[in-house]
Amino acid sequence: MSIAFRTFDELEPKLLHAAYDAAFAPRTRTAAAWSHARGDGAVARLEGIAAVQEGRVVAAYASCSMRGICQGNFTRLGQVVDSFVTPEVRGTLGAARLLVQCGERHFARHGGADTTAFHYGWPIEAVRPLGEAHLGYVPLRREVVLYSELSGSESCPGEVQVGGDVEERLSDGQAAHDELWERLARERAIAVSHDAAWLRWRVREHPHTSYERLVVRHADGRLAGAVVLAASDAWHPRTIAIADWLVPETESSAAALLVAAARARAAAAGAKVLLALVPTRSAAFDVLQQLQLKPHDSGRYLCVRSFDPRVGERDLRAGLWTTMLDSDLV
Repeated sequence: MSIAFRTFDELEPKLLHAAYDAAFAPRTRTAAAWSHARGDGAVARLEGIAAVQEGRVVAAYASCSMRGICQGNFTRLGQVVDSFVTPEVRGTLGAARLLVQCGERHFARHGGADTTAFHYGWPIEAVRPLGEAHLGYVPLRREVVLYSELSGSESCPGEVQVGGDVEERLSDGQAAHDELWERLARERAIAVSHDAAWLRWRVREHPHTSYERLVVRHADGRLAGAVVLAASDAWHPRTIAIADWLVPETESSAAALLVAAARARAAAAGAKVLLALVPTRSAAFDVLQQLQLKPHDSGRYLCVRSFDPRVGERDLRAGLWTTMLDSDLV
């Protein structure tokens, strides 16, 4: 039977939604979640290729393309998400080939230095060898999570504010969070831009997941640092994660305050463990260990494919910044 390949933009949405629900059952995606996942086209946009057979989607390969930075320049990074084959073809000899064909077409259309320059993700172990062999995946690192067991006597420092609007302005009119991100961007060679617009889309506008933002300020109102907390059962049961770490390397006092506050908020929510995920080669990895979070092998690999000829595997190993908020696991 013949297979036609279509971009997500060319596809009737209900066909994709039905195939997704079949592939990931019992997990389904609501209309609101689909709208959010598709993004606004600028900060984030869903890109993908689907295989259509007899009027039904039977496989798809997709990524969420987001604004980012690469060595001081603007770029786009795509998180590979929700790639699948449906149950009717799963387990057949052609299933793997079908997924690879979707992936090849996806990268041919959406991968490029001037489109989405880097594609990254945490593939499940069953599929990772397929991606490495046929889709150019480069395993950058085996992720090490940092964790701390929580007690019932955690207290939140008074210097930490719970909440805070990413749109709040400094005296010169600049968004306080954007000023913080500008400082962070100088420390992160390759990363999704975690600026105010991205955080608004990723955190505040998420239709189903609740996040909590904690901030510490300087006396002049500038942010010394911020973290985003989220439930994190995908990594370990009954945990709260520091899903995003937005603390410049020079702000050691803010780092200590924010970790203490994160511990207190997590314990108050009934969590037994606080988790964090930052690059193992980063200063933040060392700082969090100094603040009593211990390393633990996650069993997951971060894989990347680069379409920027100026950026090789060595650059990516040293410079790609990801946290749990860059994944779909929180």
